[in-house]
Amino acid sequence: PHGLADEDFDALFTKARPVIFAYHGYPYLIHRLTYRRANHDNMHVHGFREEGTTTTPFDMVVLNELDRYHLVLAAIKHVPGLA
Repeated sequence: PHGLADEDFDALFTKARPVIFAYHGYPYLIHRLTYRRANHDNMHVHGFREEGTTTTPFDMVVLNELDRYHLVLAAIKHVPGLA
């Protein structure tokens, strides 16, 4: 009830372009918040996945595919004309 109006959301995230979203929490939360929006199918959320054991912060970023290399690969995969 207190989110952005659809017009404001569409102006920020567009209706037809892919969105690569790096989030520090669980990706399903972002998907739940955006499931009724026009561009929901183009939301590609990278976030925390419970895999492995306690490790270094860098390893956690890589395991969760939140490092710059995984995000660039996601952009190449989802943005038309980059692949």
